Amino acid sequence: MHADDFVLNAYSFASALSACAAEKDPRTGEQVHGLVSKSPHAKDMYIGSALVDMYAKCERP
Repeated sequence: MHADDFVLNAYSFASALSACAAEKDPRTGEQVHGLVSKSPHAKDMYIGSALVDMYAKCERP
């Protein structure tokens, strides 16, 4: 998704984080979190909620 030069918006990031939460995949979730922090969407409340959900479901601080 990132390598193919897609334009990622808040909903793209939140969906990716939700998928990581559903699969209990903290490694990929952390990578998405890194991309989010470098994006203009870093302070989006929808993404913030998805991050909290992902870390809670993956049981990572």
